[in-house]
Amino acid sequence: MTMIFDNDLLAYNQGLELYEKQKYGPAKEKFEDAIAVIDDQNSEISANAHFYVAECALELFHKDAEFLLKEFIGNYSSSPRVEDAWFLLGSYNYRKKKWEKAIDYYNELQISSLVEPRKSEYLFKKGYSNFMEDQLDEAAGLFYQMDDQTSLYFAPGTYYLGHINYEQKKYATALKSFLSLSDNELFGPVVPYYIVQIYHFQEDFDQVIAYGKPFLEDKDVKRRSEISRVVGDAYYQKEQYKQAVPFLKDFMKSRVAKQKEDYYTLGYALYQSGKYDEAAEQFSKISYSEDKLGQSALYQMGEAYLKAGKKSYARNSYRSASRLDFDSKIKEDALFKYAQLSYELSYDPYDGAIAAFKEYIDTYPSSARSEEAYDFLVNIYLTSKNYDAALTSIEAYDNPDVSLREAYQRIAFNKGVELFDNHKYKAAISYFDKSISYPQRKSLTSRAHYWKAESYYYQGSFAQAVKAYEEFIYSPGAALTPYFNLANYNVGYAYFQQDKFLEAPSWFRRYTSVRSEKDEVKLSDANLRIGDCYFMLNQFDGAQIYYSEAVKIGKSDPDYALYQKSMTAGLLKRPQDKLIGLEALVKDYPDSRYLDAGYFEIGRTLIALGEDARALENLNKVVKDYPGSSYVRRALVSIGQTHYNAGKDGDAKATFQRIVKDYPTFEDSREALIGLKNIYIDKGDAAGYDEYVNALGFVDFSDAARDSLYYEGAETQYFDGNCKESVEAFTKYLNRFEKALFKLNATYYRAECLARMGQTDEALKDFEFVADQPKNKFTEVAVLQVARSAFAADNYLGALAHYKRLSLIGEYKENLLEAEIGQMRCDFKLENYTSAISHATITLESEKINNKLENEAHLVIAKSNMMLGSDEEAITYFEMVIDKGATGQAAEAMYLKSRILFNADDLDGAETSIFNIVEDFGSESYWVAKSLILLSDIYMTRGDLFQAKATLQAVLDNYADGGEILAQANSKLATIVGIENQPVESEDEEILIDFEALDELLAPDSSSTNTPADTLENE
Repeated sequence: MTMIFDNDLLAYNQGLELYEKQKYGPAKEKFEDAIAVIDDQNSEISANAHFYVAECALELFHKDAEFLLKEFIGNYSSSPRVEDAWFLLGSYNYRKKKWEKAIDYYNELQISSLVEPRKSEYLFKKGYSNFMEDQLDEAAGLFYQMDDQTSLYFAPGTYYLGHINYEQKKYATALKSFLSLSDNELFGPVVPYYIVQIYHFQEDFDQVIAYGKPFLEDKDVKRRSEISRVVGDAYYQKEQYKQAVPFLKDFMKSRVAKQKEDYYTLGYALYQSGKYDEAAEQFSKISYSEDKLGQSALYQMGEAYLKAGKKSYARNSYRSASRLDFDSKIKEDALFKYAQLSYELSYDPYDGAIAAFKEYIDTYPSSARSEEAYDFLVNIYLTSKNYDAALTSIEAYDNPDVSLREAYQRIAFNKGVELFDNHKYKAAISYFDKSISYPQRKSLTSRAHYWKAESYYYQGSFAQAVKAYEEFIYSPGAALTPYFNLANYNVGYAYFQQDKFLEAPSWFRRYTSVRSEKDEVKLSDANLRIGDCYFMLNQFDGAQIYYSEAVKIGKSDPDYALYQKSMTAGLLKRPQDKLIGLEALVKDYPDSRYLDAGYFEIGRTLIALGEDARALENLNKVVKDYPGSSYVRRALVSIGQTHYNAGKDGDAKATFQRIVKDYPTFEDSREALIGLKNIYIDKGDAAGYDEYVNALGFVDFSDAARDSLYYEGAETQYFDGNCKESVEAFTKYLNRFEKALFKLNATYYRAECLARMGQTDEALKDFEFVADQPKNKFTEVAVLQVARSAFAADNYLGALAHYKRLSLIGEYKENLLEAEIGQMRCDFKLENYTSAISHATITLESEKINNKLENEAHLVIAKSNMMLGSDEEAITYFEMVIDKGATGQAAEAMYLKSRILFNADDLDGAETSIFNIVEDFGSESYWVAKSLILLSDIYMTRGDLFQAKATLQAVLDNYADGGEILAQANSKLATIVGIENQPVESEDEEILIDFEALDELLAPDSSSTNTPADTLENE
């Protein structure tokens, strides 16, 4: 820069001084002042002044800077400063990242006219602009021309040249560039990533390891985690899997975005290193990928789980792999292994083994393993507990061979027994018939006949039961079964239930005549039933013999046996024997339900023996100690008659009047009214009797004859079994007589018929009326019917009240048991858990409960304890139900036990429990599905999305009943899919040096003119 010593150009020189001091604002003003006084605007000094004005504007970020430079070029095209102006315009747009404009301005320069350091700056900046415009070949050509190794632009140019060659897969050339930068301060930390990648692309895995490993200890090296991945993959390619694992793991810990191949590579390396659980975890992360890699990952996950001994997990993996079509070999092998594992595992919720082996045989009939698959299939038929699936599969064969026919016979029988255990008797019969239709094994055919008969019996089809029992008894091989003699007992009961008292005894005697029979309870009961039959046939001598035998054995209702023996003695005119028996009853069985009857009959017997005082003592005991008993009214009648016969009219009258007051119906008061009538007549006070009777509100004797006539007609229809006619007749009777003499009887009988006709609402009204009356002979049954109806209508409070009343007034064991059961159920429904436990406990103490009821009571106790927070106690009772075997109740119990274990974070225990549900109760589809959904929760808690997803998919694929089960499974599956689809947070470390950092580094070397100041450094 040259100063001109001319006083007229003082302003120009002052501008140069300020320019050199980088005071661009004042300098610009001085240059503008100089332009104003220069006479020759075409002179060199005028051109220079205009150039400096434009350059100062550029340094000051003035918006017109670019315009001023272009104006200068246009006005002074022959000035030596034009080259500087073009360079400034290019560099200005370079800094503005206006790459295309920068290229255009740089194109105005001739590289041959440039010298260092501007030449290197020009080549780099123009090359970088081409690079940013994706003009890679042009950029590479410019970077390649940079030969001044002393320039600050040389290293960046070399770097970008290497990068372009790397991207264009010119690895040898790129490697040369990157290696030359290894010691560069800026690029030294960057190039190792490129270098190891290039060695890897060249499959020089030893060099990858040798070169890359040292850099993994350098925290400043760029993309260290990715270098670790490349080193790990080099070991992987050399099949040195154990050495590969730590490097691959190091990469997977980083926040760098992962590819599906990364998970697969680490998974396979872990698998080959014997770390099977870890391997499966990696494979599972890409198990959702529906492509060849995803199918391979599923298969390898199965292999890993199999090696780890987790066969159930492996099976799910193989199943998923077999459903994809990207690799046919994997598909076939996965299907076979899935089928094989389903066979080996007791845990096979939907009997996938049957379908899988059949699918394998059908799809790959020429496979070397098809025969093996068929052998497996036959064995599955014989061992499967999913009987329906097995039967359906066998039924698909047109001509099943002997082995399949034998399997079918056994499976159908087992299905029938399962249905029988679940009290589904009609369905059970159909399966026993299927078993009988394949009579391959005689002993099994006999057993099918027996259980078919049992099914008929328990569904109340007693005539059909008799026929089926006889088919069993006379079938070949029946005598060798443990049911042979029991069938005699059961036939006896089937006749007994039909009131065929003539036919029943011979069958019970067959049972008792077998000397080898050891079941004393049934022997005692059989003798009781024979006695009952003879009793009903008025053959009291025979009845006495068998009741005596029942008393002697004493194992089944001994108090009832003694009572009946005593009553029979009375009918045989042996009052002393009757009295001895009854007194033994009240003495030896203080908790008997027959005590009220016993004391009453003792009283009656003593009256017959003329021992009135003792008789009254026993009769009064009935009235005092058993106020809710139906024998109270009868005892009062006997007391009143005894007083009357003894001439104690006052006592007799008071007693009879008490009866009329306490039992205000004609039917219940008839005997008392007769007694009162006799007392009044004996005193010659017939008018007094009429006055007394007319004052009664419940009876109208003025129309008694017609009343009785109407009633008897309706009653005849009832006892003839003509319900429709009897309902009409009873209704007419009750409507005709406002104070009907037989209102209670008529209402009860009408209720019975209405119930039989299915008119439950109308029947309930009549039962409620009867139940609300003072204690009568119908009260117990009426209260029971009202309680049942209320429970069926979900009126648990109302049902509970009536069941409680039944427990207080009931006399029959069966009804008292139902009262406890009803209270148990109502209390549980009403969340009165402590009370529910109490009634369930009482229910369990009954001798008459069956397995189903016992299980229900245990379930109520268990679930109540569960709701009360007593989990250990709950599990104890759940296990009692579970121990009873394959029923829906046991499946529910095991499911709820699993829930308790899950909520207690005992995931392993819960998982094992669920596996047991599937193994032991596979036919309980609802509880199996509920359990599998819970199993998916276990897998989710463990973070195993694949197993959770596979488990839910099994429910969706196989559960046929819909409802809340499928809705819940779909909801949970959607949650898993949502988790899988969530983007993984990642931070890719930029390998290219960013523009600002590069520009800042290179700024000191930038030069637009021959001055030492960089015209862009202050921009």
